[in-house]
Amino acid sequence: MPFRNHVWIISELLNGLKANEQGAFLLLKYVTGASSSKMLYRLRNRALSKHFTSSLKQSSPSKFTEDHQIASSGHELEQDKIFLSILHMVQFSKPIPNLLKQAYAAKCGQSFELYNETTQMEFHTVLCELLEQYEKSLDDLVNYPASKPNFNSPKTYRETLLMAVGIGDTLHHLTRTAAIKKHLQALESCLDDLIRECLVPPRGVRSTPVYF
Repeated sequence: MPFRNHVWIISELLNGLKANEQGAFLLLKYVTGASSSKMLYRLRNRALSKHFTSSLKQSSPSKFTEDHQIASSGHELEQDKIFLSILHMVQFSKPIPNLLKQAYAAKCGQSFELYNETTQMEFHTVLCELLEQYEKSLDDLVNYPASKPNFNSPKTYRETLLMAVGIGDTLHHLTRTAAIKKHLQALESCLDDLIRECLVPPRGVRSTPVYF
């Protein structure tokens, strides 16, 4: 599709945001569908992303300390609550009982903590798995219908698109929480070492400069 057509469609969707309650969702679906191949390339690019995602998966949070329990603003707490409210919509390979307990407390109007000593490792699991699931959902979208036989049940393109949109939206809400700041702080020293190791090429292989 010509670039000017994309611009026109996005302009129409943006103009309809106020008039249509579903405008934002329609825009999100269009951008995901139209840009899925570019987003997948970015996630799998060795110089831009792979070093960081690989290091994240290999890392382990430091022992929880009070330093990670920095005060959160009212806006950040609201973002934590929004993320907890949609957490149940995604399936994870490992149980996250403590996070779900906090989600229930938030739903009932009780005090809650998205990131504390009991949820730290579960939060790390959720972060890593959301990144994996998002990459997989984009791959299925880019390669549809070739990816269709790999599904446990037949899926239409719309269902494949909605899967990518849903996981991407959950990941987006996670990045807006106060918890992600605390978690990256807990991982800081470990991530620095792992990324440095990833950037060292095997013997005999020419290194490719990575710019930040």
